[in-house]
Amino acid sequence: TAHISHSLLRAGKGRDGDDAKLPPTFLARALDGADAIDATKCAENGRCESAPGVLATHPGGAGGVGQCLEDTAGPVAFVTNPGGNGGSGDQTVNFTSMIVGNPGSPQDATSATAKGGWFNTNGTSGADGADGSSGPNGAALLTANGFVIGDGNAGKSGAAGQGGGGGGSGNNTNQPTDTCGVDRCPPYPSGSWQGAAGAGGGAGGCPGRAATAAGGGGASIALFVVDTGATLDDVRIEARGGGIGGLGSLGTLPTEGGRGGSPAVLGHGGAGGHGGRGGFAGGSGHGASGPAYGLVHAGGAPTMNAVTFLVGPGGGWRDAIQQNGRYIRGVDGAENADVKPVPR
Repeated sequence: TAHISHSLLRAGKGRDGDDAKLPPTFLARALDGADAIDATKCAENGRCESAPGVLATHPGGAGGVGQCLEDTAGPVAFVTNPGGNGGSGDQTVNFTSMIVGNPGSPQDATSATAKGGWFNTNGTSGADGADGSSGPNGAALLTANGFVIGDGNAGKSGAAGQGGGGGGSGNNTNQPTDTCGVDRCPPYPSGSWQGAAGAGGGAGGCPGRAATAAGGGGASIALFVVDTGATLDDVRIEARGGGIGGLGSLGTLPTEGGRGGSPAVLGHGGAGGHGGRGGFAGGSGHGASGPAYGLVHAGGAPTMNAVTFLVGPGGGWRDAIQQNGRYIRGVDGAENADVKPVPR
């Protein structure tokens, strides 16, 4: 049986929890798709050749690559979903046949890139990236085995936006100028022409990045008694106060997706689809605050004679955080008490 007399029992203040820490916000680079190339005349009579015997084409505009950097001078930290390439513009000679176009890529949508445009049509814009899941606030725990700090839980980062599809190239038939018009087709003197290429799609935007977990606040407990018939005589018990839980965070913001390339003026090549915005990061919850107790006992309470208490407050509360439709719940302040029984 323990016997404590003529004593001062003092607990210091519980440690405050660390706030959630933000990673660097991504800086986006090379997201935009390249513009389409107009249909152009390349010979009065004969063929368009890039080399003897090699038919020339206008290559489609390149899709955005999508690089995410942590700072302007740093290396690439993350590569987003690419935009599709525009369809290449083929050629016709003296307009005796159709200018055969090519669709933008990809011809079927993928999880990374939206569907490319068919002949004379724009690429499909990409979907926004999925938002990351949120981590809940921390929850402190007091049992007969002791106090367990309630750290918050980290959220998950968002996903990259989907890249936009490439625009389809022009696919024009041999028609008189007065029924076709420069808004759709090149003017039609005799000669050899390269068709209009499609524009590249924009790359998906960089995702928002989740913060680290916030730390829980420590407890201030002067005396913890478990299953003992202790006696306290002429004892002063002090607990300075619990620590406040760390502040949670909604993470960094995502970037918008890249711009799809502009369409061709002559030949009606398709524009590139815009890249989708990156997904928002999930919130990282607040840490729980720590309590302040003079005496905690599991089992029977000690016998107390001429015992006085001075107990400070429990750790304070944290307000809710809300932005862009995302939300972290607030947390209440922790309790304080001279004597706190816990189940055995």
